[in-house]
Amino acid sequence: MKRSRKNQKRLKDLQLVPGVKVLHKNVQITKQKGFGKFNLLAYKKRDYRQHKVKGSWFIITNLSDHNEVIKLYKKRDGIEALQ
Repeated sequence: MKRSRKNQKRLKDLQLVPGVKVLHKNVQITKQKGFGKFNLLAYKKRDYRQHKVKGSWFIITNLSDHNEVIKLYKKRDGIEALQ
């Protein structure tokens, strides 16, 4: 993830707090040329009782509202489960 030439981070190095959605706007996702800038939503679900959540969500989008992105992604995930 890259915002400028000097400000560059790997996704695994982002410090995500469970339950908190972070929308990084207008970032370059790859080092390769020819790709534009996008919004990146980073989200880690909260642990619930004995259920430990593995991994985080990193969603590339052109939407600017993090709640809308999560809502649409959950719909997509439900549709894929039905197939």
